[in-house]
Amino acid sequence: MRKIAVIILLWLAAVSIPTSQAEAREARVQIGFTPFFLYDADVYGAPIFMPGEPLWLYTLESSRANLIDPRGRVAASVIVDRRPTPIYTFGNLDPLGGWTLDVQGQRFSSSYLVQLQKRSLDRVELTNTFQLENQSLLSTGTVRILSDEAIGPHNMVLVRHPPEFLLQEIPTGNVGGLRLQVRLTQAAEQPDRVALEPYAPELAQDEEGLASLARPAPTNASAVFWAEASMDLPFYKAQAGRTAITIVSGVIAKTLPIKVLYTDRPTDRVELTLPSLSKVGAGGTMPLRFGKGSIQVYTQTEDNIHITKIPVYFLSQGLSVGIADEFSSPPLVSSFNYALRDNVTKASEYKLYLLSNVNGAQQLWNSSAKPPIAKITVFNNLTQSPLQGYRTTLSGRDGGHVTVEGDTYLLLSRDQETIQMDLHVDGVRFREEDISPRILTVSPLSSKTVNVAAGRIEFRVKDILGVPLDDGTIQLYRRNGLTAEFETEVRWSQGAMPTLTMPTGTYTVNVNSLGATTSTLFFVDSAEKAVDLSVNRLQVTMEQAMMSAAVTIIALEVLLVYNIWRRLFRLRNALSPPSAPK
Repeated sequence: MRKIAVIILLWLAAVSIPTSQAEAREARVQIGFTPFFLYDADVYGAPIFMPGEPLWLYTLESSRANLIDPRGRVAASVIVDRRPTPIYTFGNLDPLGGWTLDVQGQRFSSSYLVQLQKRSLDRVELTNTFQLENQSLLSTGTVRILSDEAIGPHNMVLVRHPPEFLLQEIPTGNVGGLRLQVRLTQAAEQPDRVALEPYAPELAQDEEGLASLARPAPTNASAVFWAEASMDLPFYKAQAGRTAITIVSGVIAKTLPIKVLYTDRPTDRVELTLPSLSKVGAGGTMPLRFGKGSIQVYTQTEDNIHITKIPVYFLSQGLSVGIADEFSSPPLVSSFNYALRDNVTKASEYKLYLLSNVNGAQQLWNSSAKPPIAKITVFNNLTQSPLQGYRTTLSGRDGGHVTVEGDTYLLLSRDQETIQMDLHVDGVRFREEDISPRILTVSPLSSKTVNVAAGRIEFRVKDILGVPLDDGTIQLYRRNGLTAEFETEVRWSQGAMPTLTMPTGTYTVNVNSLGATTSTLFFVDSAEKAVDLSVNRLQVTMEQAMMSAAVTIIALEVLLVYNIWRRLFRLRNALSPPSAPK
């Protein structure tokens, strides 16, 4: 318990004294967003501020600070008496650009340039199109940024809207050889709350509730666990006619450490509460901004501290979830092409976010995008589940389509399309009356259901002794009144009997296995059915053997006749007198 108390005190000390201040306690002037995170202004310069953010100041001796806006108006004049002091909170109506912070002490006088930037990026031109690529929905386009200040690099982020529930399982090191994980969750309706639950999936519980493993258990299956959310913040420094941008990682939210006794499922949790946009967080952390950040997960054991960094985006109020893909452009460009993709099964309305680097700070622009994707589910009434493995032909349209796990996704070329749907499964065609409805009207992001009835038929072909046959061919005919229409032919080998999904109806099956044939009539009227067929391959084998024997006997007889003929021929030549010479 004493060890945990020491760790908590150290954590509080780390929050109260930023690293930069601890390393330079004698700095004359320190500037920051909060009284707990102040930075040496002569080293870093001043943070780049955005509307809604406060400016705090600390000076080594009693001083007067004057904050002057770009028009020359004194916005604030405050005495700073050797303690962190709030100077000014920038508002939405304040002029953007370079402000001046003059600090006059008894033994020094300094002036610092303070930049105020807007959060949003304007004057952006974007073209975007969607297309299907295998099982992916591809969003491609061109971005043109008309602001000269946006030097890049630029990040494009494709986000599903409305956002979904976020759930990630993330490895976080090990304790005594035991693999640790953390479950990160966030409900879409609470973007400012992120829950982190540590556990050890390989760990089991014995009857007494004690940690145990199939292999020898570690002597210590516990650790101290906490988490932080942070993002990079730019500092601007102007000196001798030159400017420099310094990037500092700032903590925007942090949890208290807890001691965790690891089990095979989450039982303990910590919760990060993110501050509101441009507001200082609990405990004096940095204000939240739009942009790319991270969540750091800390797992401290007796031996070391394991740190896991999880990249995240802050694109709205809190943590952004439902991110499908991201793209980064090269720096120093104002126009670029991008390609973003998402699994077509997750297609929804999207938000396209553009984050641009302006003097080191990230400015945000966004646009809505509605992909022209429609979904058709083929539902099998017999199995009460989507039909699997079918092939579809869609008449009356130009765009492509793809089928994934029983759902067909169509890329539409118009706001509304009327299509006719034809289906085949395992080579068997669904007739017009098998598909209901067969003609549908679809629109972007619409979802339609087509109903069919099909059963899974297993063909079991055996000989008259009940032994399964290794190979052969079946031909299927579907009855249509008094006639039968050929549907498909299937060959099997190595004893793998064919199993087909077929529309309900009456069928005839013809089987041929090494010349032995049989035929039977059967009905498809249930979700699963077996059709047994018996083939008399023994008779064929006997007939083949008799034929082989007959051929052999005939061959022997021919050979015998030939040998007799040769002997008679030689005998005749031997008995004939020689002819007299002339």
